[in-house]
Amino acid sequence: MNDKSWMNITALVASLCGVGIAGIVFGHLGLAAAKRGEAQQRNLGLAGLIIGYVQVGIIAAVVVFYFVFFLVAMGVIGSFAFGSTP
Repeated sequence: MNDKSWMNITALVASLCGVGIAGIVFGHLGLAAAKRGEAQQRNLGLAGLIIGYVQVGIIAAVVVFYFVFFLVAMGVIGSFAFGSTP
């Protein structure tokens, strides 16, 4: 039998190194392999999967925050530049 435990280890290492997308991908692959009995260390894959999703969520929240901040800043600057009141 081909041992695919490396996927679970890679999921955790990738997530801890800040590559959340790779952690998510390898986490899902590792958990599926563990479910089929082809891999060990299911908990490492689960931890990598959770950390990867948390990282992607934080990055998405930061991007949305900066996008909203940029729109509000442009609105304030535009109101001062053209003399209108909001």
